Amino acid sequence: MMIYLKNKKAIIVFCFSFFFLLLSCIEPYNINSTENFKELLVVEGRVTNRLGYQKLSLTTTYPLEGIKVPPSVKNANVVVYEDSNLMYEYEEESPGKYKSKVEFKAQENKTYQLKITLQSGKEYVSDILKLPEGPNQDFNITIKKTENSAGNQGVLFEYEKNTNNTIDIPTFYRFNLNATYEIAAPFWTAFKFKLFPDTKTIDVVPRGNKKGSICYIEENNSKSFLFNSRNFSGNLLGPFEVVFLDKEDKKIGRRYSVELEQYVLSKEAFSFYRKLKEFSESESVFSENQPGNIVGNVRSSENPNDVALGFFEVSKVISKRVFFSYKEFFTLNGAPPYVEACFTSAPHLEASHNPIGLSLYEMIEKGMVEFWGDTGVPPIPNRPYKVASKICADCTLVPGSKEKPDYWID
Repeated sequence: MMIYLKNKKAIIVFCFSFFFLLLSCIEPYNINSTENFKELLVVEGRVTNRLGYQKLSLTTTYPLEGIKVPPSVKNANVVVYEDSNLMYEYEEESPGKYKSKVEFKAQENKTYQLKITLQSGKEYVSDILKLPEGPNQDFNITIKKTENSAGNQGVLFEYEKNTNNTIDIPTFYRFNLNATYEIAAPFWTAFKFKLFPDTKTIDVVPRGNKKGSICYIEENNSKSFLFNSRNFSGNLLGPFEVVFLDKEDKKIGRRYSVELEQYVLSKEAFSFYRKLKEFSESESVFSENQPGNIVGNVRSSENPNDVALGFFEVSKVISKRVFFSYKEFFTLNGAPPYVEACFTSAPHLEASHNPIGLSLYEMIEKGMVEFWGDTGVPPIPNRPYKVASKICADCTLVPGSKEKPDYWID
């Protein structure tokens, strides 16, 4: 299906909606895109040859002047057909995010077709697809201490092929970079405050667990890029830079992990993603890199003029994950600071003696501070406790923080 974007406003609206999910496309432009605006379905999903729960995202386009995230399409009926007879149903795990009810994978010599039925009754179908022919080249990710072009020291993650055999079939590749890093609350202790509302008094008691001391933050799809193996000797990719991280980057202060997902694409899928990437890298919406058309493969089954944007793909995937600890290459006393600014103090028990006009009891009650220590033996009169900003004593308050993932290796 050929989707032609007739003017620059349509291009902006499309890219800002769909590419927001894929490549964090562009910053908004101050253009009145509400004129003649038409809401369109945006589809982003794939079935791979890896056994697992397959996923799909449904959103809609939106004017730039309004909301800042694509509206989710809820309560849709999503099905993938294998060879037109075997049916895999999907369920909505969160607004606009759909996951297959059972684990399955794409197989050689099988065909796959997506069918979407919206709550309104409108139906959309994809082209009938197969796994692409090209091989999925095995690879390694190496990690080394180096300097970037600006002379800054840091860590380079590099893609390297692990075979010298040539590949006969030119292959199209798309990569997704997923990163996870570990953080530690610098003022976490094994004790916490306990409040007694009846008397407005404070005590210190053991936490009983280590929750909030170590956390993990995931950045999925933090980078995405494309390669045509024709541009490499023997159709073998590599070596090439995956990502460089400055030694001052707060994300690598403890331990950092990179997962690189390598997808083999059809020529049509590669062309689709390449045009989106070209547009995202253009300096202006009026540049020569603007795609005049976007080739997608999802369409209305009832009305050819009711187009859906996006691409449903069937692809081969392999992935590799590596880990890096700051101390492997750098001295720990030079490690970057915590991801949030921290402060400590010894507040007075009475509100009138504190600059912010709150008593220590009120600060704790409002979730502003956590126990850090005693002010001495004997304690300072009316200032018995040292406290830390809550986010620096409990890393679960850092946006995006999670418990240790199953794949994490210490």
